[in-house]
Amino acid sequence: MKITIVLGAFLPVPPVMGGAIEKNWFALAQEFVSRNHDVTIISRALPQFARHEIVDGVRQIRVRGFDTPRSLLWLKILDLFYSWRVRRILPAADILVTNTFWSPLLARDSSRGKIYVHVGRYPKGQMRFYRKAARLQAPSSAVAEAIKGEAPSSARKVIVIPYPRPQMISAEAPLPLEARAKIVLYVGRVHREKGVHLLVEAFARLRRGEFADWKLIIVGSTDSREGGGGEAYLRQLQQSATVAGEQILFHGPIFDAAVL
Repeated sequence: MKITIVLGAFLPVPPVMGGAIEKNWFALAQEFVSRNHDVTIISRALPQFARHEIVDGVRQIRVRGFDTPRSLLWLKILDLFYSWRVRRILPAADILVTNTFWSPLLARDSSRGKIYVHVGRYPKGQMRFYRKAARLQAPSSAVAEAIKGEAPSSARKVIVIPYPRPQMISAEAPLPLEARAKIVLYVGRVHREKGVHLLVEAFARLRRGEFADWKLIIVGSTDSREGGGGEAYLRQLQQSATVAGEQILFHGPIFDAAVL
């Protein structure tokens, strides 16, 4: 089959700035190619990447995108600009995987493929507009139920497929549980919508009990341009973590999977 995967306006592929969705579809594209499918990824352009190239059998097309804005309204407007640019260059395909708010609405030419909407975040009212989609994929049952609640007529199109297990970087077998360091590790965008403040507050409360000899390490970006919650949110987290001392550590982002 011919498969086109449209990624968002704000993070590039390869996923050098992180992003679970970008990492997921970057890996899946290579898996699809290994099964003899013809795969194209359309993603945000960066100066260090060619606009058109084929890497590991995957055709990469890159379109001018944007840094993530703080305003949700402005984010949707920028997403519209990006999705419109993408619409103009979509190749003919059997399947069109979308990861932007507007692409399922703008892609009206059936020759570009049946629309497969990956709903990577909790829906915010837009599902009722995606009636033409052939499939609505959720990464969890909670998101799937939210989709059905917004668009009951599309319930039969909803399917739950969790993110695949990351590829193992180390060939060494993991240590048994009792030999591992006592660490709670968070890796992801450090943003309020991720609930990181709830994790920090809960750990701070439990630090003198069953977590007295544990550490909480938070790895991720707070930079709003990378989808983080900004300096004000980081200061809030650091204030909440003060009572725990060195038991709570903020590492910053690590985008290299091998280092992570």
